[in-house]
Amino acid sequence: MSTNHTIPCPKCQSDITFNAQALIAGASFECQTCRSQIKMSSSSMNQAKEVFDKFTDLKNKIASK
Repeated sequence: MSTNHTIPCPKCQSDITFNAQALIAGASFECQTCRSQIKMSSSSMNQAKEVFDKFTDLKNKIASK
């Protein structure tokens, strides 16, 4: 499963490509246009990881049918 996604840069609106699993693990990603960075706040990481894991499990169950 590909976990690469894009999000608009909060500063210049260019696309920032990020890996969801790496973002949840604490990585930051940089806008190639203006060098702004996105990063998940540490207070949101556990909740996001739980939701992402549940989503992945559900997707795998559906794919195996």
